[in-house]
Amino acid sequence: MIMSDVFSLYPRFNPDTSADIFVIQPYALSYVDEDNATCPLELKSSEGRAKHYFIDDPDGIWSHEDYGFKVEGKVRISDPSSLFGLNKNSIACTGSALGLAFQWSSKTSSRKYTKEIGSFTKDDKNKEFDITEEFKKGTIRGELNFSIILYLKSSGTPQKGEELFINQPGYLLGELDTITIQIDGNGSILPVFYEDVRGAALWRVICNLDDPASDDFSNPEIVSIIINRKNPNFKFIDKKNELYNPQMADEVMSAAISMIIESLRVKDSAFESLNNPEIGSVSSAVKYFRDKLDWDLATPVSVNMSIRNAFEGKQ
Repeated sequence: MIMSDVFSLYPRFNPDTSADIFVIQPYALSYVDEDNATCPLELKSSEGRAKHYFIDDPDGIWSHEDYGFKVEGKVRISDPSSLFGLNKNSIACTGSALGLAFQWSSKTSSRKYTKEIGSFTKDDKNKEFDITEEFKKGTIRGELNFSIILYLKSSGTPQKGEELFINQPGYLLGELDTITIQIDGNGSILPVFYEDVRGAALWRVICNLDDPASDDFSNPEIVSIIINRKNPNFKFIDKKNELYNPQMADEVMSAAISMIIESLRVKDSAFESLNNPEIGSVSSAVKYFRDKLDWDLATPVSVNMSIRNAFEGKQ
């Protein structure tokens, strides 16, 4: 069990002064398709959000509801000796052992899991620890947080002057790295979800805005573009189907995004909420569309035309 103490009375890991001890390899994501082939996925940085990424499929096929995905990473330790004993950056007794754990959590899915990936002492130089985790299809929604945690694996016998270190196994001593991954979005920042409802329309939009400048754009209860896979026309916007029609898919997405922006216009006719929105909010996303993608928000017609031009320009 890893225990935490927000107001720590003991020395903790400081990444600013000890960053050269650990080398964290970027996470690699992949999924297995219908032919049992392993297909790579890419992590791309979100505009304006540090350590925030979204999943992009170069082939435009992957969705978390259909495939799930696998995460792989690696942590290398060069020389951890400065973390032990009476050194400037020490956090543990000379004879103790430190542990590394990989933790993932999803607030939207109300799930959290932590597992050990390795342990080391002051004499363990040039060690590598592998991170491997698989997420089954449809199990995670919204945002997923990855953290690499440093904790006290086993206690040591404090030598003279080492009484200041925590000596209780399981005590959290810091985080090496934390990132956030946007799971939903069909390979983009767009909040795309799927449903299977016979007799229902091909697509619909949910847009429940209260305070657009703070409403979370990644929260499916606030903003969602929902595609119905049981509609007979779904085959025309399904990239896995031989009848896939990219023009029709673009028209659906253009209309859906237009509806989201127009819902914001109804709530905020002058788009004043775009002046200083919270990062990750609905207004922040629309501000990105306007300022970074040069979409014209002057009228509903100009909005729709801007979006259609943007989609068709990627074909």
